[in-house]
Amino acid sequence: MTEQAPHRRGVATAVLAGGLLAAVAVAIASTSGEDAPAPPVDSTGATRTLAPTDDPALRALTDRALAAINDRDPDAMRAVSCDPARVGAADGAPPDAHADLVSYPAVDGATAVAQVAVTAGGKTSTVPLTLELRSGTWCVR
Repeated sequence: MTEQAPHRRGVATAVLAGGLLAAVAVAIASTSGEDAPAPPVDSTGATRTLAPTDDPALRALTDRALAAINDRDPDAMRAVSCDPARVGAADGAPPDAHADLVSYPAVDGATAVAQVAVTAGGKTSTVPLTLELRSGTWCVR
């Protein structure tokens, strides 16, 4: 067995949990916020603001996802992920990395987006945590 060369912090973090922690990896690697998704647009082309949901199931899923991230628990990450096979171990996460809820998800059809503040290395960045409705069940994309 060969030993792998050390990875950069951003690369290692991106590998941690596949799709579930992709937003965390982006936040740790960059605090620019330039990659944030565009706000929804209505049929007239005007930007519309979506209010956070009061759906208890979506709020609970968001809370479970944040707990899985903060606990670096791959089993819990797989349980909330839309693609559990892409979730990896959390061994390479910066020890000080932490995610906090900024706002519960706003729903737009079969997609919902929560805002999460990710802190690592003394830097904090707000990133989207995207949830998706698949076959009647919400999961983290």
